Amino acid sequence: MISWFEKRNKLSWLTTIIIAIGIFYASSLTSIPQTLGLGVRSLIYHITAFFLLAIFLLISIAKGRDSNLIFLAIAIAIIYSFSDEFHQLFVPGRVAALSDVFIDLFGITLSLIVYSISLELRTTVKKF
Repeated sequence: MISWFEKRNKLSWLTTIIIAIGIFYASSLTSIPQTLGLGVRSLIYHITAFFLLAIFLLISIAKGRDSNLIFLAIAIAIIYSFSDEFHQLFVPGRVAALSDVFIDLFGITLSLIVYSISLELRTTVKKF
């Protein structure tokens, strides 16, 4: 699936932009009152959203070629995480939390692991 998106670079960029817009939109919503279980949903949201953003940045930028480009894609995802929390400072009912950035970093790290495994598997399969 990753290599399929790598071959369709415009589609991978479109997906990346849609995910980034979705994150921005979700951060623009005013906070709803805390209810039981919202913490778990928030945790899952942060991990999933930033996993998807980072994996599509890796697909769109690196395309399985250059480790410097992998670093660039991860750096952009991390910067977006910080900017997302900064943006929340200006949204009524929202607060910026460094803990959210660390949760985002977990999702970004997972994407790097998945992408690295994908690259390794493709390299191994080509050898046979």
